[in-house]
Order: sequence, then C-alpha cells, then structure tokens
Amino acid sequence: MNENKNETMKREKRAMILDTARGIFGQKGYANVTMADIVSACGISRGGLYLYFPSIEELFQEVVIDQSKQKFAIINQRVANQEPFEEIFTQYLDLQKTRLLNIDDSILVATYEYYNSHQETEQIAFQKSYVDYLTETIRELLMLGKAQGIILNDNIPQLADMFIMLLEGISIFKTFNQIDEEQINQQLSLLKQQLIYAY
Repeated sequence: MNENKNETMKREKRAMILDTARGIFGQKGYANVTMADIVSACGISRGGLYLYFPSIEELFQEVVIDQSKQKFAIINQRVANQEPFEEIFTQYLDLQKTRLLNIDDSILVATYEYYNSHQETEQIAFQKSYVDYLTETIRELLMLGKAQGIILNDNIPQLADMFIMLLEGISIFKTFNQIDEEQINQQLSLLKQQLIYAY
C-alpha cells in the first residue's frame, strides 16, 4: 500500500515539475532557463529535481514529448478504439487550429531554439523521434480512414509526412506573426482537400 502511495506521489511530483517547467520554457525560451529557475519555481530542492531530471536538456526533452502526448492523447485513443474517421479527423484539425492560434502560450519558440543549437547525433535523434511521433499520429488516423473505406488514398505515409511538414511550416509563420486565422483556415482546408473520399 505504501509502495503504491509512494509511486503515486512520485508521478504527481514529476508531473508538477514538467508542468512548471513548461511554463518557464514558454516564458523564457530554452537557452535562458537554468535548473535554479526550475528549483525556485517548483519549490523543491536541487537534489529533489536532479532525482527526476539530471540536466536541463533532459528536462526540456521530456517537456516537449509530454506536451505532445497530452495534446493528442484523445486522438490516439479514439483511433485505437476505431471510432468514425471523419469525427476524429475533424477533432484533429480543430486541435491543430487551437494549437496554431495559441502559439504564444506554447514552448514552440523554445523548441526551435533548442533544435537550432543542438546538432549532435543524440540530439538529432531526439528531434527525429519527436517528429516521428507527430507523424505517426496522423498516419494512424489516415490508415483508419482507409480501413473504414472512407478515404481511398494509397500514399498514406507520404500524405502523413506532408501534413506534418505543412503544419510545422504554419507553426513557424505563426510564431513570427506572419499568418492570421483566415490563412490558417485556408491551409487546413487545403490539407483536407488532399484526401480522396470514397463518396
């Protein structure tokens, strides 16, 4: 019983650290955040933080992955449950639109900053695994649409790559205030037009 309680407390503390760190990275970027900032904001000891995350880089990587998993968990769950493709696809695009319209509240700038300054093999592998995760979400969704007979596209892997490349491109434009809501709607509509429907 105590062991279960301890595990629950550890999970909760880890989640609190990630949530707090997400806010700090969102405000200050990647390069300007130190472990001391995280310790102070979390109200924990330096040793307590290092038990969970041995470096600012590992903490940041976990924040990025955790945020993506939280954001699209509902999509992945609905795909696993084989719910109707069109409903999930609409929700996916709505989540993407919400993400794009709220770029200022995200850690996207910090993520680009990290990508630009971290080019070692291990760091590039992390970046690739992150993009692979994003691509897998839409690929699995599109494969569901094909399995349900809703879409006829044969080039699902290439289509998924295109979705992510376009969405990440929009993210960059929105980060620098070079695209507005109407243009985002137009681009998302163009994405929808890439699907060949069976009816």
